[in-house]
Amino acid sequence: MENFFINPPSEKSYETNTQMSLEEKIQKLINMCAAYKEKYDSMKEDYEKSMTGTIVLEEEKAQLLNEKSHLELKIAQLNEELQFKISEINKLKEMNTELDTITQTAVSRIDKLLSECEFDL
Repeated sequence: MENFFINPPSEKSYETNTQMSLEEKIQKLINMCAAYKEKYDSMKEDYEKSMTGTIVLEEEKAQLLNEKSHLELKIAQLNEELQFKISEINKLKEMNTELDTITQTAVSRIDKLLSECEFDL
């Protein structure tokens, strides 16, 4: 970063300064002071903008971390619900298999009974 406050005088500027009147030297100092003040104010404004931007970014980061935590919790809850539903489906599949077996047994018994009975039509 350029240092605005350290400007070693060159020989030429020293010679020029000795030839200047007191009023000119004072005016030059006032002008230099005003220029440095403008540069300082500009740097201060940039710094404040940077700090404000940093604060905004930190707030956004905190908000995103909160949302991430909330979503992770929601995912965990949904995974639990999914596991519960999977176990219910497996139980229903077992029950369906048992009912199919019972139905097949009943059909075969009915067929056997019907084959033993002779109907005269």
